Amino acid sequence: MEYCDFDSFFCPPAEYRPRPLWFWNSAGRRLSGIRGEGIREIMTRSVRESRYAGFGILPEWLDGYMSDTYLDLYGQALETARQLGIKMCLYDENGFPSGSAGGLLAEKYPNDTMKRLDKEELEVSGPCAVDFLLRPGKDAQYIGAVLFETNTKKRINISERFLPDAQERLTASFSVPAGQWKIMAFFVRKDGYDRVDYLDQSAVLHLLALTHEAYYKKFSEFFGGIIDSAFYDEPMLYQAKGRTWTGSFNRLFQKRYGFDPITLYPALWYDIGEETASARNALFGFRTELFSEHYIKAMNDWCNKHGILLTGHMDQEENTNPVYTCGDLMKIFQYQDIPGIDEIMFCDRAIKAYKIVSSAAYNWDKPLVMTEVYGAMGEEMGISVLYKDIMNQFVRGINYVVPHAVWYHDGEGVSFPPELSYRSEKYAAALPAYSDFTARVGLLLRGGRHVADLGVLYPIDSLKAETSFDSCDPYYGNKPAGIDYMELGHWLVTELRRDFTFLHPETLAARCTADGGSLTLQNPVNWETYRVLIIPGGSTISVRVMQKVKDFYDCGGRVIFTSRLPEQAAEPGFDPVVRKLVRSILENSSGSAGKAAFVAEADYGGLAAVLSEFLKLPDVALDAPAPLPGGSLGYLHKQKKNRNIYYFANSSEQAVSCPVTLRGKIKDPWFWDPHTGTRSQADCFYSEKNGISVTAVTLELPPVRSIFLIENGG
Repeated sequence: MEYCDFDSFFCPPAEYRPRPLWFWNSAGRRLSGIRGEGIREIMTRSVRESRYAGFGILPEWLDGYMSDTYLDLYGQALETARQLGIKMCLYDENGFPSGSAGGLLAEKYPNDTMKRLDKEELEVSGPCAVDFLLRPGKDAQYIGAVLFETNTKKRINISERFLPDAQERLTASFSVPAGQWKIMAFFVRKDGYDRVDYLDQSAVLHLLALTHEAYYKKFSEFFGGIIDSAFYDEPMLYQAKGRTWTGSFNRLFQKRYGFDPITLYPALWYDIGEETASARNALFGFRTELFSEHYIKAMNDWCNKHGILLTGHMDQEENTNPVYTCGDLMKIFQYQDIPGIDEIMFCDRAIKAYKIVSSAAYNWDKPLVMTEVYGAMGEEMGISVLYKDIMNQFVRGINYVVPHAVWYHDGEGVSFPPELSYRSEKYAAALPAYSDFTARVGLLLRGGRHVADLGVLYPIDSLKAETSFDSCDPYYGNKPAGIDYMELGHWLVTELRRDFTFLHPETLAARCTADGGSLTLQNPVNWETYRVLIIPGGSTISVRVMQKVKDFYDCGGRVIFTSRLPEQAAEPGFDPVVRKLVRSILENSSGSAGKAAFVAEADYGGLAAVLSEFLKLPDVALDAPAPLPGGSLGYLHKQKKNRNIYYFANSSEQAVSCPVTLRGKIKDPWFWDPHTGTRSQADCFYSEKNGISVTAVTLELPPVRSIFLIENGG
């Protein structure tokens, strides 16, 4: 629905209402604790009393997962959903994380489980003769070997020197030249973890056969109707000691890029000289491609073939460096219908990552952005946090709400409270109004065109270049020096109150055009035009991206570098070109060019001054103090059917009364209140600044309150 009339806003359709995860839990995790009458009662009362519009059934490690009994109970839930006129989301695992089919994959296809990359290494001083004996074991696949000189960084492919013997060992005898050498042999081993080899397409197809296909075989009549989506939960690459790999990696890499990558492998552990950054970008980048294409895309393709959409989210999205956890938090959503994120444990844990996920949706032109929210925040969370947390997400682009959670048993094994159901003494009375509120916001914020003045490069090339195996805890990742994009994005939204979009390097290079001092993201629906491009701190940038930055600057664009200037190219051999392009921008060598500046690390005052100079008339200006206690004041601007829609949210504990200046003449603006479903005409004043029409209104927001300003909204 691109735009809605007021009647739809007052009483929003069911498709926009929250659809919680529904844990099928029981004492001892016994399937026998789940009964048909309980299923019907919980679903009926959740719809009528909490105003929920569907569920994603999450079996909480039940003992009879995917058994006939389990599927019969699932069928009763689907029939009840049909009677109630609600939708169901197919959660794809017995508990979480997704990828094991409740242990069925390891049982039926033991070779399809997760694998890791290992190395065996020997240091020698040449010249010398070497006899090298390896005992890799039966679960290990030898994939190659490299001779690496640690001073000169010379690397020699010696893969064919190692030959198997009758005892399943590998032996090699050869002469080592003068120098300090590492003999490095590489193996892919089964890790023992029962999740699927996410990088192997055939393994993922086996997983789909055990889960999605099994559901479809039993319930095909519900797909594309009652079942409208599927949900995966927290797959990760940081298992397998952070070295998740697959046996076909080299073959597939060579097929795509035309060369054997084995001589790049030392860069996964060591500095290999000038090629370190490009080697890591090549290897970690291709690992992300395999994860994205063979797991995410394979699931998405299956879902679309069977009439449903795919959503879900990664694990540890809030980590600064996603290379260990999912590879590339933006790239993976290129192949997913509904990008998603998880907010668990406490309010604002993932607040710096919301914009990455919503920006992925903007980059790849996807109308929905999902949040699984409130998990493990505890019963002490409070009603205000119920609103505060989701409002912070709405102003950052989230528009599809999956509350965590409803339980089958409210007193047996509730492991991740709060329980957001009609049974909750604390939350039950608040849920109907909350459901109405989130539906009204979703109705207006889904789809359309996002409007933002600022484009910010997502520095994934720097993150890959600064990542190596065994150098830090893979669960938490590492934060390379000078990488400031998350803090920068958070500051832009909360302190300066200037909205932006993270631009993936692929998007910036291939889908953005520079003309007349503007940079335009060329999407059919979500086309965005940026007046300022920010290159956050980082060591490495693609030469294609850097050339696009230079094109934007040359046509009059404004460019800001922060914290750390890029010095290396993501592609081999282009470091001097990158450095030359950066210098040519900052030295303002072209008389007809735009403006550029470098802002030192963490100097947000300096950045604010530069932005004020580069963009004197922002799209939205909120004249209110910052910071605010316990929250922030933010906004989101969208255009739908040529109407301007502004969402303002005050998540703080302080009432806000402030003037708002909007670029352009906003015709007949009205306030629409998503909390009450009421509306009122906005008093506005029109004027001109620098020859441009502007609209001024006054914003009045109590603590933890939000409002829409709708053009032609009477």
